Amino acid sequence: MVMAGFAGRDRAAVQHHIDELGREGVPAPETVPAYYRVPDYLLVGP
Repeated sequence: MVMAGFAGRDRAAVQHHIDELGREGVPAPETVPAYYRVPDYLLVGP
């Protein structure tokens, strides 16, 4: 399973969020969107 982070329709809004996180000390992602592998056992259904 793959999760996409820092994804959105409005590139300026995504960059604004990245900038906000940067001011809190969170490093910016290397790529946007950022893709993260997630273990299958975390996937849940109805």
